[in-house]
Amino acid sequence: MKRLFRITSLAILFVALMAAPALAQSPAEGHHDHQIATDQLDDDTAFDQLVRGIHTLPDIQIVEERFPDITERLIDRATDEDATEFERWRATSLLGNFQEPDVKEALLELTGEEIDRIRAMAYFVLGAAFLEEGDDQLFETIKEGLEDEDRRVRERVVRSFRWTDHQGAIELLNEIARTHEDDSLQSLAEHTLKYRK
Repeated sequence: MKRLFRITSLAILFVALMAAPALAQSPAEGHHDHQIATDQLDDDTAFDQLVRGIHTLPDIQIVEERFPDITERLIDRATDEDATEFERWRATSLLGNFQEPDVKEALLELTGEEIDRIRAMAYFVLGAAFLEEGDDQLFETIKEGLEDEDRRVRERVVRSFRWTDHQGAIELLNEIARTHEDDSLQSLAEHTLKYRK
């Protein structure tokens, strides 16, 4: 329950952070969907509406009721190279609502994605939704994102640590805030520490 509240809060916060011209970086946007267009639509059409939604934060309980195979659908869309970049990014962000082993594995694979935006979201969701105290292997994987060539990826790694209790992540945030050579990343770490859950 605490985790679900964390993910919901994280989604709303991240939307607020990124709601510039495109939640082009947040796990689901702003308001609630009008109930995934309901029973008049077939499942595939309704799912397409879900992953194409802009400025909407779906009710996950309703999503699960409508789509018993929701994690499989989201993983398929997130990894589908024929889907639009937005759909893949949106599906990746929505995966943060489902803390399941197959979801974690899919997100780990997406950290190797060529598209920066999707790779950044995969790191963010792993850190915010999956990184628990004691999971040092996952922490080491997420930490690698700090060496990514894309600034957005590095920033998402730092932001993701706001939502975890992993001691190594908290210590790393403090280290970045004190000594990192990139001033903007240093400021972001300071901000993240200030507003940690």
